Amino acid sequence: AGVAILGVINLIVSIALFVAMVAFSTAWIRFTLSVADGVMPRLGLRWGRPEWLYLGYAVAYAVASVVVVFAVATPLAFMALFLAPVVGLAASLGVGYLVLRLGFVFPAVAMGEESNPMLSWKQTADGHLHLFAIVALCVLPFMIAGLILSVFSRFIPILVVGLLIALIKAAISFVGLAVTVAALSLCYRGMTGFRVR
Repeated sequence: AGVAILGVINLIVSIALFVAMVAFSTAWIRFTLSVADGVMPRLGLRWGRPEWLYLGYAVAYAVASVVVVFAVATPLAFMALFLAPVVGLAASLGVGYLVLRLGFVFPAVAMGEESNPMLSWKQTADGHLHLFAIVALCVLPFMIAGLILSVFSRFIPILVVGLLIALIKAAISFVGLAVTVAALSLCYRGMTGFRVR
């Protein structure tokens, strides 16, 4: 029973963090694009139609990403077990590329604009490789730092130090999210000509 309760608590905390990420991301997109256009942004978190749309797209993309990675990586990994990490990385990069091509829905809906995955695909048609490189360069340092901390934390059994490392990893993830969302927003601005009115 204790394990089940812990599982439910973990699920509730994960959902709450995901919703908080959506609220932060939409506010950060509005802030980034407003500042880029010289408009004084209104600071603060809110929850309305843009956040619901953002949440819907985020959940749909996350579920689709997991399904695609497992659908591609699992059969190939069983064929050649030693290739599993390579196949997993290739599948993850492929899904990351697709999510970026479809990712302009996030800044669009955060700004109250109408958007959909097909429009995003069209908007990213010309600069998709630049977009992928920019966002990958933004994400990579935070991924590497998180991996190093994960490896490091396995060798330290002390609970307090483990909690400290978990907090540092959370901070790195948060800053990585902020940098990535800002980069995606500025790419959206540059590639679509969007301006804050």
